[in-house]
Amino acid sequence: MTLRKAKGYIRAWISPWSDQKLAEVYAFNADGKMDIWESCNCIRGVVLCDQLHIGSAGECGIAHYSQSAEIPGATEAEFSYLELGRTRIGHHSGWGKALAQRRLSAILRAEMRLRSRRIAVELSPAEVLEVSK
Repeated sequence: MTLRKAKGYIRAWISPWSDQKLAEVYAFNADGKMDIWESCNCIRGVVLCDQLHIGSAGECGIAHYSQSAEIPGATEAEFSYLELGRTRIGHHSGWGKALAQRRLSAILRAEMRLRSRRIAVELSPAEVLEVSK
């Protein structure tokens, strides 16, 4: 999978999220808490969490991750998140958590900017001034 294709799958995965969920996951990721190897704080697990948390803490176990498998695009999103962290140096490749988090942050920020621009276009100039106060 190419990085470009991976970013497209991630964009498709986050597009149905509410603005609040998008902001919460952005902050969670910016704090360095997203992790592909943890069921509740991976790209699939966060989608069904009401309260974002690290690891499979509490009673949820791997429920968020397991239940997210039923959502179309879940597998693509998971493999795409892996691709976001993939590094290639010569013939060697590896995976970096920080790299995946930086790239995911950029995708989430871009989605938030797109949504705010759409809202600004839909509002009249007077409504934009009122919202910005």
